[in-house]
Amino acid sequence: MLPALNHSSAQLPMFQKQAFHTVAGTSKHLTVEFLFIPRMRGREPLTDSMPADKDSPTIVFVNGIMLRFSQWGFQMPRYTVPNGMPGFEDYNLLFFDNFGHGGSSNHTCPEEYLTLCAQAALRVADHMGASRLYTLAHSMGALISLEMERLSSGRVEKMGFVSPVLSSPMHVFPYSGFVEPQIDRIRFMLDHEPLSTTFTGVLKLFSSDPLMRLWHSRFVHYTGSKISPGAFASLLRKSLELDPNAFVTAFDSMLKRGDDLGSHLAKVQVPVKILLGQHDFITDPTKTQELLDELGGGYDVTVLSNTTHWGNSERPKTVNREFAAFFDSV
Repeated sequence: MLPALNHSSAQLPMFQKQAFHTVAGTSKHLTVEFLFIPRMRGREPLTDSMPADKDSPTIVFVNGIMLRFSQWGFQMPRYTVPNGMPGFEDYNLLFFDNFGHGGSSNHTCPEEYLTLCAQAALRVADHMGASRLYTLAHSMGALISLEMERLSSGRVEKMGFVSPVLSSPMHVFPYSGFVEPQIDRIRFMLDHEPLSTTFTGVLKLFSSDPLMRLWHSRFVHYTGSKISPGAFASLLRKSLELDPNAFVTAFDSMLKRGDDLGSHLAKVQVPVKILLGQHDFITDPTKTQELLDELGGGYDVTVLSNTTHWGNSERPKTVNREFAAFFDSV
């Protein structure tokens, strides 16, 4: 059952009164919210009643698990970002919202979850009159964007990935160093406890002070960030404050369908560009590259130095420049 649509228009100061649309899709088990920004003509915002600019492709930004559309803040149109950050103002923009992919009312649809998200995105694109789609996916969002491509009947014309999960997450975790004891613990919980109990434990584990200090030290070392330990912990803990059912369902869906959905990349016939973080401690770049080779290779892959899992916010100028050139190319 495809989500029903509830469409409203609004303006927010964060977009300097730029018109955008919010569209919520709901079904029995899933609620997904989207933020849609029509293409800017010059520096003048379109009115809030305007649909997509049909002459321009729509970039669909697909989040990783536990994140909101705001993770793409540096990919908003140029004039909404200080200091002339290069953006994507020549395109219609469609962002997933609501902790990445929506709240699940109960843990009953892991087999359908990623497909429902892809169907919802395609339906919203239809609703807004966006016929030509480019996808830009982060982390788990790669699986959803691949499902979108499979279901889109040729409407997805280009695909970009930032630190993608292209399989079961257990196959790309960096099984070394400071994460190794945590991965061992997660594997044990998956083998011996109900999934809901496992992920309650995982959330507590990831929020614990010892692990938070380790994450902070790696992040600062690799990125040169000046963020304090307290501010870093606050940001991460805030991102973990989500509906446990949604988290369990999303992760269970990756475990059950990650390998199957990720393998679809081998069948994709459209241009693909992939950015990996040199020091990604969520998805191991070496394992991801090995997986890409198994899927056929030949992909346009760039490894960003001094970058972890969030290249779109850690190295936004580089990421924007890379994907702007990719999307603009004929």
